[in-house]
Amino acid sequence: MKAQTRWMGLILTVVVIAVIRVLASIGPVQKALVGITNPVAELLDNISFNNDSIIESSDLSSQKIATLEAENIKLRDSLGVVKEQVAAYVLLKDISGLNKSLVIDKGSSSSVEINDPVLYDGQLIGIINKVDAVSANVQLISDPGFRVTGRVQGKNANGIIKTVMGTVVYDLVPLKRLSGESIISDGVDGVIQPGLFIGVVGRDITPSDAVLNRYQLSVGTNPANIDLVQILTTKAGR
Repeated sequence: MKAQTRWMGLILTVVVIAVIRVLASIGPVQKALVGITNPVAELLDNISFNNDSIIESSDLSSQKIATLEAENIKLRDSLGVVKEQVAAYVLLKDISGLNKSLVIDKGSSSSVEINDPVLYDGQLIGIINKVDAVSANVQLISDPGFRVTGRVQGKNANGIIKTVMGTVVYDLVPLKRLSGESIISDGVDGVIQPGLFIGVVGRDITPSDAVLNRYQLSVGTNPANIDLVQILTTKAGR
């Protein structure tokens, strides 16, 4: 009985194999096999596509980073964030009359440009308002036509530095009791870079009918004693 069962199992196996071969030759099994293999092929294709997408995305990210870096450098330059100093000797001083200015021995050939800040001993004393190849004119803070916006260092008290009746003042200030405070440039006017020391607030000289406050401003060294200055320029040495 056991021998007969084994023979029947063997015969059944042979028959099944034969049937599969016949069905394979007429197509349905081929279709079934294709149905099994197609998802695998599609999966492999998707993996390849996704990998290519990741690489492409990485390339685009690198391009964006490079573009942003270039724009950042251009923005820093346009804002005057990167500054270099050019030393210059004073050739002439016009400080006895109404206008207050210096003529220095550096010009456009040394990368000096109009509106470049001019410092003495680390303090803003004026800006370049005329320039030629080998010399330039410095408009001093004490000149009646000079204007620059500033703020109290460490406080939200913005105002304008200008000269009124021969006195340098810190004007249109919203806060009171500022005597002794340091004034720095705030960069709001787009001419002078922010953070340059300008002077120290003196006494309150606000007119009685004024809404905002006005203070005397001590701006340091007498221009008559200045012989060497530093010009801040964005193009020096480039």
